[in-house]
Amino acid sequence: MTISSLPGDRPPDQQLQVQVEQVRQLYHNAPPGMAATVVNSAILSYILWNAVSHRAIIIWLACLSLITLFRGVHLTRYRRAAITPASAGSWGSWFIFGLALSGIAWGAAGIFLFSVSSTAHNVFLAFVLGGMVAGAAGTYSIDLRAFLAYSLPALAPLCIRFFAMGDEIHVAMGGMTLLFAALIFSAAMRVHSTAVTSLRLRFENDSLVAYLASAKERAEALNEELLSEIAVRKKAEEDLRIHREHLEELVKERTAELSSANVRLQKEISARVEAEETLRRSEKYFRSLIENALDLITVLDVGGNIRFESPSIEKMLGYRPDELIGENVFAFVHPDDRPATQEAFTRLIMAPGSTESIEIRIRHRNGTWRLLEASGKSIIDSSNEARIIVNSRDNTDRKRLEENALKSQKLESLGTLAGGIAHDFNNLITGITTNIELAKLHAQHENELHTILKKAEQASARARDLTQQLLTFSMGGDPVKKPALVNHLIKESAEFALRGSRTGCDCSIPDDLRPVEADEGQMRQVIHNIVINADQAMSQGGKIAITCENVVVKGQDVPALPPGEYVKIAIADHGIGIPKEHLSKIFDPYFTTKQKGSGLGLATSYSIIKKHGGTIAVESEIGVGTTFTLYLPASRSELQPSKAGSLGLVTGKGRVLIMDDEEIIRDSAGRILQTAGYEVELATDGSEAIELYRKAAQSGRPFDVVIMDLTVPGGVGGKDALQRLIEIDPAVKAIVSSGYSHDPIMANYRDYGFKGVIAKPYKIRDMSKIVRDVLMGDTSNN
Repeated sequence: MTISSLPGDRPPDQQLQVQVEQVRQLYHNAPPGMAATVVNSAILSYILWNAVSHRAIIIWLACLSLITLFRGVHLTRYRRAAITPASAGSWGSWFIFGLALSGIAWGAAGIFLFSVSSTAHNVFLAFVLGGMVAGAAGTYSIDLRAFLAYSLPALAPLCIRFFAMGDEIHVAMGGMTLLFAALIFSAAMRVHSTAVTSLRLRFENDSLVAYLASAKERAEALNEELLSEIAVRKKAEEDLRIHREHLEELVKERTAELSSANVRLQKEISARVEAEETLRRSEKYFRSLIENALDLITVLDVGGNIRFESPSIEKMLGYRPDELIGENVFAFVHPDDRPATQEAFTRLIMAPGSTESIEIRIRHRNGTWRLLEASGKSIIDSSNEARIIVNSRDNTDRKRLEENALKSQKLESLGTLAGGIAHDFNNLITGITTNIELAKLHAQHENELHTILKKAEQASARARDLTQQLLTFSMGGDPVKKPALVNHLIKESAEFALRGSRTGCDCSIPDDLRPVEADEGQMRQVIHNIVINADQAMSQGGKIAITCENVVVKGQDVPALPPGEYVKIAIADHGIGIPKEHLSKIFDPYFTTKQKGSGLGLATSYSIIKKHGGTIAVESEIGVGTTFTLYLPASRSELQPSKAGSLGLVTGKGRVLIMDDEEIIRDSAGRILQTAGYEVELATDGSEAIELYRKAAQSGRPFDVVIMDLTVPGGVGGKDALQRLIEIDPAVKAIVSSGYSHDPIMANYRDYGFKGVIAKPYKIRDMSKIVRDVLMGDTSNN
């Protein structure tokens, strides 16, 4: 018995049998439906005779009668014809067409026989139409298309007419009609499913009966064969009995031959068993190697179609081995790598026994690309067909680590270079800035020289901001925070970032915005980075909206923040947006979707905001735009109004020692403090400062304040020099100064014994005020 002859299998033409039977039952059930049409149309016309136009009733009744007559003629033709499986579809389509016409005619009653003034007549009309559709559910559901062709045009117009009336009663009747239609359709579905299942079971039973009949015939034929064989066997037994006398000799001869053959057979069996066992162990061993191999093993035919995949592909690329069999391997290769891969594949085909190695990108099941190092070799298998065996290793993570390591080394080198350049440039800016301010002291506010110096001072301030950004990039570190208003800081940073761009900026900053404890240089870098990103996202230009407000965070309003008062800064663009899958990665170091970019801008901004005790969040929608929201703790300190005199110079009296390895810094700082009224001496490094301080103390004219540069290349810096000065004078008042404003000593100067801090480049007012404050013992604002 073959599988195809099992009784449970469905014959290939069973669907046609079901279709023929469906058509037969449709025509068989048609007369009752047509009779119901005639009777119900007559009753409906009688009931509505005085409720609607007589002319409408007559026309409608005539149309319905013609359609019924057409269906009757068609039914008569069907009964006279011999239906075949080939013609069943055509007869079914004609039947559905006639049924659809009848449904349309009944649906027309819902339009032309609808009484505007009599709700009762409309209810009766709905009752008749519903009854016809309910009857159709039982009569025509054997073919769901026939039922829908009749019921949908029959009920839809009445339902629409009910809803169109607009009053509560008619709307409710429309809703009930819809509900009735849904219930009838559900019932028709069940009737259809049951009927079709019943037909299929009937045909399967017929097939089973036919199979059993065939089996019976085969059994009878087999029985006849057995009887014939028994007769032959009996004859053979008779022949054996006749020749019994000769059997002993024949048996001896045969026994000797069989013994010899048996010995040979035993040897062959032993050899075969041993060979099969060896083959089994070898197969098991190699199968274990392939199944547990970390590398991917693929076998391809000459067309590039996959014939075998090792199980490791599921872990490496996410596919099951069986679902790739027969697929073309080039469909999974990155389009840019496909030409080189096809060339290598062609070389393997043309030179059996040769090998090729190539690095290609293959599509993972999740849509990403994995970098594989593939080595292929062409062979001729046992069927004399060429095959390509490919051994592949996933190098994606190793390549990424190598790239990140190289990128890190480059960035580290760049950071070192940027730090050195920024430090030297910072010293130059300090000299330029202080000399400009000194020149302004001698210029009148009204003359042109003062205006020129003011513009030069503004340009120096821009250069100072750039220097601070380079230092932050190169050194990192804790912010040197002080109370500051972010109003002008935000506007200036945004304008600076958008200079030369087609993008503009709208700032909405309230006048009562609270100050924050912030490092202005680092905050400028944060605003600059985010605005640059927004500008790049708006390639066609537009407006970036920056809004600020005072907020109070309560409970879990912002999960990353403790409750308290904050300044909220929102920077919104209308650019291309950030894909959802990238939102969680944009603050990761080195993550970038730009062809040119280090991936450090947002990572640096996130780190800066975190070190300020705040947080940064992002919301984005593709094609709509992106909004970065910054929260900074509001300062509890009030900004002190400036009490400085002309140009902010704060005067004082005392002896000041200035140590700096740059001559222009020493001279500029000395002139500032001399102008402010101090007696000044200068030192080039920490050793000279220590010696000058000791001599001054011994002479009875000690220094009141010492200003020391933190870093002195090749010499003693401010940190080490201060420890020696404390040994000489425990009450020494020292101020630390450095271009590396992000050095931990600058942020936590009191922990190292300093009384004040000033970052380069400094202004006249900043330096003179800090010296005066340290001299007077007031270091609360430093």
